[in-house]
Amino acid sequence: MIFLWRIYSNEVETKKAERNSLGAMLSADRIALKKEAQSWEEGVRAAGRLLYESGAVTYEYIEAMVENIKVNGSYVVIYSGIAAPHAEQEKGAVREAASLGSLKKPVVFGNSENDPVSYIIGLSILNANSINCAIYNLVRLFSQEEAKSRIEARAVSGGAA
Repeated sequence: MIFLWRIYSNEVETKKAERNSLGAMLSADRIALKKEAQSWEEGVRAAGRLLYESGAVTYEYIEAMVENIKVNGSYVVIYSGIAAPHAEQEKGAVREAASLGSLKKPVVFGNSENDPVSYIIGLSILNANSINCAIYNLVRLFSQEEAKSRIEARAVSGGAA
């Protein structure tokens, strides 16, 4: 899992990264590979639990992430195979953070362009600028085939380093 953190951290180092860059938001304790999820709800809850267990959100925030998708639709599927669920700050965001979960079996969110989803990046966001920056960095990272291949290779091998 440390290698994933290094990928994101390199973003921070290479461009004087903003305080809320993905590298600054993600830590090794909020990365889980090859998670089981039977539905998008289970996948979102798993990503939310990683945020909760690190103190980045309250427990209520996890259900707010699920409710946000039920109310507003699958707009959180931001790129082919990638969802970035989040909720409003008032719903329990404590500090800005990100979690990354890869799924053993992709799930469907109902997004005709980018389903099915294999990666769920939970976001705890404190303002609109932060979410814009985080999503920009997510798309940038996952559009790099080398980075995506390294993540997928680790997920397949079950490696954590």
